[in-house]
Amino acid sequence: MNEKLPRPTRALQKKFPKVWKSFQELGKECHSAGPRDERVEDSPHGVYASPEAHMSVSKAVSLLGIGRDNLRLIPVDDRFRMLPAALEQSMRRDEELGITPLAVVATAGTENTGAIDPLAEIAEIAGKHRGWLHVDGSYGALAAMAIPDKFPGLARADSIALDPHKWLYQPLDCGFLLHRNTQTARAAFADSGD
Repeated sequence: MNEKLPRPTRALQKKFPKVWKSFQELGKECHSAGPRDERVEDSPHGVYASPEAHMSVSKAVSLLGIGRDNLRLIPVDDRFRMLPAALEQSMRRDEELGITPLAVVATAGTENTGAIDPLAEIAEIAGKHRGWLHVDGSYGALAAMAIPDKFPGLARADSIALDPHKWLYQPLDCGFLLHRNTQTARAAFADSGD
């Protein structure tokens, strides 16, 4: 067990070793193909989000053992949308420092301002650096059913979080996590109980 990981992460690792192993396998799968095979498994990983992202992003980065020091807060424009050029620059700089870009968390309607990040441009950059693209659509992505032209690039996300309790009048505990690749989701979250 890695003693450098935060205590809650070590507890999860000890209590649910198969889930932890699945998480590690998911990380390898996300970065296994193509020219990036030389990545070192124990190298630091970077996660990228704007300061407008939900506070759960920094909590998740900490809980997963990635460390909040590896969460890059990408500047926003005057409409509170992530700046793609700044994202590209941050990911490139991290790669030069030996930090592996792991994931970009874009937002499809922030809770504070309703800002929608430029998803198509962000998807292009995440793909170029072989990073997972997660879109926090908890507040706004359901609007894509009514006004899809406001959400170009949403379909390119590797995963999307949706909260039906916000617009569909469902109980508070109702949330969705949609995955592009169901096998990846199954591998990460399945546990036989053995």
